[in-house]
Amino acid sequence: MGYGLYDYDRRYRRRLWGTITRVGFYLVTVGIVGLFAYQIGVEQIEGREERFVDRIETLEAANETLTDNAVRLQAQARTALVQYQQMRQLYDRDLPTGIRNELLTLIDERLESGVTPDRIALYLEAATQPQDCSEPVTRRFIMPTPNYTGSGTSVGFGEGLVTVTGRGQNAAAEDGSALSWFDPGQEVTMIFNTIGGDQQMVSGVLPVFHAMVVGAEEFRFAVEEGDRSLVNVSADRCPLVQAVGSSP
Repeated sequence: MGYGLYDYDRRYRRRLWGTITRVGFYLVTVGIVGLFAYQIGVEQIEGREERFVDRIETLEAANETLTDNAVRLQAQARTALVQYQQMRQLYDRDLPTGIRNELLTLIDERLESGVTPDRIALYLEAATQPQDCSEPVTRRFIMPTPNYTGSGTSVGFGEGLVTVTGRGQNAAAEDGSALSWFDPGQEVTMIFNTIGGDQQMVSGVLPVFHAMVVGAEEFRFAVEEGDRSLVNVSADRCPLVQAVGSSP
């Protein structure tokens, strides 16, 4: 019986140590796996941090570049705005407007019609305020309309040097039908013909004013509304300087 008890204790201890060994091996294995996983996790985190740091540095460099470009573009925009304002001021200063534009247009028309630049320059140099002008002469005529182009529709000045006529729009009756006389409230076109064949036209609502050079004289006209169907034309004559009178 003693031998059996001894054998039983021996087997118990052997099983106990086997269990302890297996548990120890399991714990060691788990520990090694956990340590290995921890190391891998640490390396992954460190690698991720390095990538984040590299990304941050890249973004900071890109942001610095964009900031520099924005500053440069803002400076260029301010420079361009100043240049535009300067060019606009020069353009507004040099662009002819009003009477200057009308004079330049008239000069272009005379050049296209064959008048030489020397002759135009001669008249411009002589364009001082006329002196010794004649007393104004007033004549009247019937303003031609689409419904009337008969007699009495022109007048002459300067012994026939200049003939003045025009065109107007018919006045309307209450029922809308056209009357024979012109409507002074609408635009008219005044036509000035010289004995030499030159023709000048001026449009506008009465009164209309016009000046033209014929030979060595300047004729100045004022056209105003007269009695029904009529317009009154006043004109005076002013001699130009001798240089113009003797020009070709």
